[in-house]
Amino acid sequence: MYPSNRRSLDIIIEEINVIREKMINSGLLNGLTNETTLMYSQELDGLIYEYQQNYRPLPSYPQEINPSIHSILYWTEAVC
Repeated sequence: MYPSNRRSLDIIIEEINVIREKMINSGLLNGLTNETTLMYSQELDGLIYEYQQNYRPLPSYPQEINPSIHSILYWTEAVC
């Protein structure tokens, strides 16, 4: 299970969806470069980053791949 200091996956997904809707509505009403739209965009970026860091599983690559390539692929996915 996840440590208690992490918010639950359901809460983060719900927050992502709420902020995404607010950002889209603000973009449609106020324009894409509006301060409010950009604020929602930055907040959404933060939530997506939190989701990716805490809940997105890293892909597994087959061990048959050359070990050095396997390390690079795994490291690239871990950094992104």
